[in-house]
Amino acid sequence: MEISVSFILLSLLTVYFLSKAASFVKNYNAGIRTGYPVWVSPVFSHSIAWMILGPMFRPQMERYLPEWIYDRLVVFCAGWEFHAGVRMHKKLGKIFVTVTPDECTLWFVSNFSNWI
Repeated sequence: MEISVSFILLSLLTVYFLSKAASFVKNYNAGIRTGYPVWVSPVFSHSIAWMILGPMFRPQMERYLPEWIYDRLVVFCAGWEFHAGVRMHKKLGKIFVTVTPDECTLWFVSNFSNWI
């Protein structure tokens, strides 16, 4: 019996995506248990590709994507607090949770009254 390279690659990708799906469910449950608003995105926020390309293409995403899609992506770009922090905190509140297959993060602003 001969195992092909494509079968091995497909098997590895299947295992990878299944583990990411399980991680997403675990992170979502953790986010829900906090009791704060949960902002969910399917982005693999800790992947090298997203860490490099996300902030690089953020202006194009803002220009061409609908706001509801852009808002789901921008929170996971490095440095989002500086260009979308006020808008996102006004939309979601002083404290909110972001959930992806890679992370469950609690975001808060300590002096919200100065932002409004």
